[in-house]
Amino acid sequence: MTTASRATAPRGQRLAPRLASRREGIGPLGRSGVARLTDRGTGESMPAMEIDKGRFDRWAPSYDRSVFQRLIFGPVHQAALKACLALSESPRDLLDVGCGTGRLLEIAGEHWDQVRCTGIDPSERMLAEAQRKHQGDARYTFKQGDAGALPLESASFDVVFSTMSFHHWGDQARGIREVARVLRPRGLFILADLDVPFLSLLRPLLQRTEHVRMQGPEEIARLCQEAGLLVLARHRFWPLVRAQLLIARKP
Repeated sequence: MTTASRATAPRGQRLAPRLASRREGIGPLGRSGVARLTDRGTGESMPAMEIDKGRFDRWAPSYDRSVFQRLIFGPVHQAALKACLALSESPRDLLDVGCGTGRLLEIAGEHWDQVRCTGIDPSERMLAEAQRKHQGDARYTFKQGDAGALPLESASFDVVFSTMSFHHWGDQARGIREVARVLRPRGLFILADLDVPFLSLLRPLLQRTEHVRMQGPEEIARLCQEAGLLVLARHRFWPLVRAQLLIARKP
């Protein structure tokens, strides 16, 4: 699409084509409830998040070419951005927590020409890919960080996204409180994540074998409410696997 056509096309039409194209040993749980794993090479115990970070570091060079982009991540980004379009006319500052290589922010930047996009991720190599793709574009900023301690000023974002990363957050309640802190008044939190069936049975197994912390819609809504956010909507959708979308607003 040319620059001229992007400038004149209605907002929904400009976004739609881009959206459419788109083993370690397991140790006991720590006192915090976060899984700890044992490195088979050293025998040392380490937080599960460190193992996650290593996996995403290794995945980074091929991440954008993964079949999951087309089958799962792309449709999830589409759902999250459509929710943003419906509720936020022209956000000035967007944040993606667990941004990976910045694909969601890339699409958002093509739609809102003047928006400032910030991505946070614990993986240095994912961030390096994101920075390489957006080098020279001052609208994009990428920082290494954890959801539980965002290296960002309070009340500095109109919309915060989390897509397919919430189950990796080490302290989910603290992470949502951090989201509430960095949102401006009336700002939106848009969260999309896996929605695992039979969660009460599968959660302990997934936490021990995959070191992820799956939560159902009710639990995520409760955490948002405890952080002072108003839950506006939540629903399920199926981008190959069952997923959930929650939209909350800061009063």
